[in-house]
Amino acid sequence: MIVDRSIPLKRILQIIAIMVCAGVFCSRDGSSSNQSYCKYNAEVYIDSLYLQAVMISGIKASNHPTGTTPLLEFIERAVRSRCDDFSPEEILGNISELFFSELDISFDSARSDINNLFPTTIYNSKSGNCLGLSLLFLLTAQRFELPVYGVMVPGHMFVRYDDGQTQINLEMMKKGNSYPDSWYKERYPTSEYAKYDLKNLAMAEVVGLLEYNLANYYYQLGRYDYALERYENVTGVLPHFAEAWGNYALTLGKANRPVKALESINTAVRLDPNLHYVNRNRGILLLQVGNFSEAVKELHYSVAQNPTDALAMAALGTAYSGLKLSDSSTIYLQKAGKIDPNISIVQNSSMEKVP
Repeated sequence: MIVDRSIPLKRILQIIAIMVCAGVFCSRDGSSSNQSYCKYNAEVYIDSLYLQAVMISGIKASNHPTGTTPLLEFIERAVRSRCDDFSPEEILGNISELFFSELDISFDSARSDINNLFPTTIYNSKSGNCLGLSLLFLLTAQRFELPVYGVMVPGHMFVRYDDGQTQINLEMMKKGNSYPDSWYKERYPTSEYAKYDLKNLAMAEVVGLLEYNLANYYYQLGRYDYALERYENVTGVLPHFAEAWGNYALTLGKANRPVKALESINTAVRLDPNLHYVNRNRGILLLQVGNFSEAVKELHYSVAQNPTDALAMAALGTAYSGLKLSDSSTIYLQKAGKIDPNISIVQNSSMEKVP
């Protein structure tokens, strides 16, 4: 029988304050003179992200009173009670059995629900998405000093055990069952430019992906200041993550920082020229900074690729207006209006889309 020993939110805040004041947070790349600190620092940092999400989104924190570290301590005890020889295979199997059978945690694909991301909310709601479940699994397995990592493919994440000789992939949406790399390559095709090479991601990088999802959520709420803070962290930890650079650019544009946004979107294009909406978004940013001729080039390419994109069409008409080419401007603005009668664009127009 598993007994939940939760702690009040006030105690979580006290723990975070103590850890911050003590200066024991290790660097985001996981380096520290005492690696045992880093394990707990990740847990504390995740709690701080959760508390920020509570503040911004209005989730009632009293519904989720358990801190990440106490939760993992009780999960660790439950797993240890099941183990005999503590082999990696036995530990991994018992974690899966505990999560998906005894605790009855299920996979939920909803990426927009932040309750699917955090260990404590997953435990309380008994559901999580691929990132949230992978994070909870990794945090648990690391308490047994197992070499476990996150692995990212487009729109998905899974867990990998890798001791240098044996690799075991663990699929969270299949209750921890194992599938070869080929299974993922068939189901999640990638751009030739994208950095989805099925490499092992350290805990700091997995937490970076948690921040990426939170940044997208804050963007959708219109909290661009908080979204920018998270995107900045993500691009620092995952500098080859083109989607993060692209979404960072969108948010900078919303925050009326078009020059910095252009720098960010150029980084995204360099990493992956096939990013969705990238030409349209760069064209709108060029429009914002008054570079109408370059904006026309980008937007012409965008409408050629997607002739039903009303926003790109309207932006192109606006760019031609900036060049004092009224005939061309009228043509594209009218086309945009036919596609979407409600479309309008000015030089500080919004861009889309954050997933």
